[in-house]
Amino acid sequence: SKPLIYKSLLILTAKVKIHTFLMKENIDVIITNKDNITIDFKKNLEKNKIVFNKNAYYIYELPNNFLKDLKKGDKLELLN
Repeated sequence: SKPLIYKSLLILTAKVKIHTFLMKENIDVIITNKDNITIDFKKNLEKNKIVFNKNAYYIYELPNNFLKDLKKGDKLELLN
């Protein structure tokens, strides 16, 4: 399948959990394995939440409502 391309994100490596405490706005989150294959994602994640996935290698935080057609198993590709 064609890789999905995103331009604005925060990458957290080797993390298994994140939290949204003290955040002002909701966010979208992508969780991938070491090969950047999507294993989970959260759309419109509200503040004061914790996301945990023991298989996570990368966690991507994106602006709210950024994810459109993402599905589990999609491969992410990072471009400069």
